[in-house]
Amino acid sequence: MINAEIGVLLNEAEDTKQLLKTNQRCLEDPIMEIEGVMTLLKVSRGSLKNWRDQGIIEFSPINGKFFYYRVSAINKMLAKHLG
Repeated sequence: MINAEIGVLLNEAEDTKQLLKTNQRCLEDPIMEIEGVMTLLKVSRGSLKNWRDQGIIEFSPINGKFFYYRVSAINKMLAKHLG
């Protein structure tokens, strides 16, 4: 009985460990919505569209309507164009 309970606890601990790893990756390279990027970079929606169209900044489109940016992509763009 105790061995079965220990097995269940170990499985739950492993599941928690995997969940924490997944969430840690998100924390290391967060994803920002367009409004957050506009505020961060102090640029307009049109400027971001131009940068997307010209391939200056990496982004992920969702349904062709919503655009998301990884912080690493923003940093990469800044390093390339301001560095």
